[in-house]
Amino acid sequence: MKHKLKYVIWPVMAIGLFFLAKVMESQPKIVEHYYSTSVNKWMIQILSKITGVVNFSIGELIYVLHLIAVPVIIILLIYRVIITLKDYRRYGVSLLKFFGKIVSYVSIVYIVFMLIWGLNYSRQSIGETMELDNGFSSVEELYNLNEALIVKANQLRVKVIEDADGIMKVNGSDQSVLNRAPIGYKNVGIDVLDGSYARPKFISFEQASLYTQITGIYFPFTAEPNINPAIPDMLFPATTLHEMAHQRGFASEGEANYIAYLTSSCHPDVDFQYSGTVLALLYTMDALSESDLESATELKELYGNGLKRDFNYYNQFWDKYDGFIRDISSDVNDAYLKGNRQDDGVKSYGEMVDLLLAHYKKYGTV
Repeated sequence: MKHKLKYVIWPVMAIGLFFLAKVMESQPKIVEHYYSTSVNKWMIQILSKITGVVNFSIGELIYVLHLIAVPVIIILLIYRVIITLKDYRRYGVSLLKFFGKIVSYVSIVYIVFMLIWGLNYSRQSIGETMELDNGFSSVEELYNLNEALIVKANQLRVKVIEDADGIMKVNGSDQSVLNRAPIGYKNVGIDVLDGSYARPKFISFEQASLYTQITGIYFPFTAEPNINPAIPDMLFPATTLHEMAHQRGFASEGEANYIAYLTSSCHPDVDFQYSGTVLALLYTMDALSESDLESATELKELYGNGLKRDFNYYNQFWDKYDGFIRDISSDVNDAYLKGNRQDDGVKSYGEMVDLLLAHYKKYGTV
């Protein structure tokens, strides 16, 4: 009986936790107070310090090992099914045990994920914390936001370093970006973004990751923000700040993008300020193009030469990695987002634009 129970207890606990998470969706303030800003925050800080002892990404190693293990397990499962069909009396119990182990393991992974990070999908939004009015905005307001961001981007662009081709470069090495990134969080002065965390790390399989359009990834099981150093410098600092937002328990992609913009604006270094502004501009211009293509085309005429070169280089860079792998990766990411209560899937990235509009209306500046 005890032998059978061990294959049941973990799935039952996982199902119970799933329904608890569903209930907590309607209680964001409770999640915020008793989980996100308390026990979970301390848990992530401690875990990040432990995994931060080594320079390589432990999370990436775990991820790769699982990628290798999955096809092996599938082959073993198929083999066991085949031999069981031939002799059920002899191999039937063995097959059930094998299947039970798989279900138990998946259940344990889900339980750990939810306890150490997953409940953050139900936390209070950064917009509510900052008392932003995230209501309806007109196309005219979106137009004005874009215009303000373009002015800011042009002003910052003349101050950044360029390479021989006139493309924006970060100030110093890639490692210096990771080292300098926490300054933005320190300067922003928002309690929920404060804390002592280990610094981000680089993705090792950088070229392979580009084909899946992975610019950065947060591993909740190890509390490690990982950045792909092969991406264009234009968005490298902003991407770093984005993954650090996940490390601070903000699961929503749109909120992480907004936090990246916010912390980059508070950073003393111009390459961070420019990167965050360009990140915001990419999203707001896409939103305006969908609502009023003529106005978006008109505003693009305001781009300075440096900004135009950076955008052209950015588009040409990603064109090289376009293909079916990128499409599959997008579909997987879309399914993951929907599975974690971001019902719009990849479209939920538009949340950043709403937050930027609310920010602009409240403060009157970008």
